[in-house]
Amino acid sequence: HFINSPQVRKIIEVESSGTTRKRIARGKLAELKLPIPPAAEQNRIAQKLDELLAQVDTLKARIDAIPALLKRFRQSVLAAAVSGRLTEEWRVKDSMWSDTTIGEVCSIATGKTPKRDTPGYWENGDIPWLTSALTGSEFCSEAEQFVTAFAVKDCTLKVFQPGTLLMAMYGEGKTRGQVTELKIA
Repeated sequence: HFINSPQVRKIIEVESSGTTRKRIARGKLAELKLPIPPAAEQNRIAQKLDELLAQVDTLKARIDAIPALLKRFRQSVLAAAVSGRLTEEWRVKDSMWSDTTIGEVCSIATGKTPKRDTPGYWENGDIPWLTSALTGSEFCSEAEQFVTAFAVKDCTLKVFQPGTLLMAMYGEGKTRGQVTELKIA
């Protein structure tokens, strides 16, 4: 750190020579004076640095663990909300709650994929086309594929508005059941 300090860099610059590329001679570099504290002070500094760096490592490990903790906490809260445990005590006190079905409070629709071998459906398309793979994120704000207006009309495709919740109803493994909020305008 001392060698990189502005004072020492200035000395090195003054002592450097050369026409194409300046450099400091080995002998001049060897004569450069460095302030060195007594051995006891060096040991005290080294011990304090070791202590502080250990604290930094501990804090960094804790900070690195935060995203995973937040993800687990979010999943726990969502699981409690979906299962009814989050509001169970309140619902017991307030009997105004009633059971309903998803179909009673939401519009449920499925989509279909235009044939990939029909160029008029995909070439130069400008209407976002979403696959169930995009439901892996909390929000969907961009599409990787696009279809044409002809595809929307000819295949009677549904165009959903921003704010729509999209759920993967098909797929293998973890894809099925994932939900994302549509943010594409």
